[in-house]
Amino acid sequence: MKTASRKPRNRAAAQLGVAIGWAALVLAMGPALAQQPGQPAAAAPAAANRKVFTNSVIPLPVQGRVMPQGLNVSAASPRHQNDQMDLLFSLPLPADAQARLEERVAKGAVLSPEDLERDYSAKAADANALADWLKAQGFEVTHISPDRTSIYAKATVAQIEKSLQVNFARVTMDGITYNAARNAPSLPEEVGSGVHAIIGLQPFRRAQFRNLGRLAKSH
Repeated sequence: MKTASRKPRNRAAAQLGVAIGWAALVLAMGPALAQQPGQPAAAAPAAANRKVFTNSVIPLPVQGRVMPQGLNVSAASPRHQNDQMDLLFSLPLPADAQARLEERVAKGAVLSPEDLERDYSAKAADANALADWLKAQGFEVTHISPDRTSIYAKATVAQIEKSLQVNFARVTMDGITYNAARNAPSLPEEVGSGVHAIIGLQPFRRAQFRNLGRLAKSH
């Protein structure tokens, strides 16, 4: 029972920490990127009836400049079209379930894994629709969390570009070069309406997040 007690607290705290971390990173990097003269963010307008996830990427400028954060953006190369990328599709809890969960955790309630899966999960219909669509698009769905809030999938850069309607660039940071989406991804409304965010399209941000964490610990 002690382990079950820690799980909901840890999950709620982890979700809050990740949200704060991503928000801090966007605030730190976004303005500097946007202020570069003559460097407009890439834009690939989504077709009608698609949900655009502007919360899932920071806009990248056109290639050819080293940004203040040490990011060097260059054009994507055809030879990287078959590179595999791992993505996380994040689905929210229904608002009422999220509120109940936070209230119970705040009161120190003990929740079993069975309680969490039964009463505090993303909608099965949303998760199933997304997973089925991803498979039909050629993605490999590698894992679905028991509460259905996280669907992990992987695909090639070429497939991600086509399915999520994004353009890719190559971004170098700290001597490592990554494939990175230049614009916000989108999903058809019928599968995207129940999705909160698509994580992993800009892997350099994870490295940046880790660096911010190390910097915070050193102070």
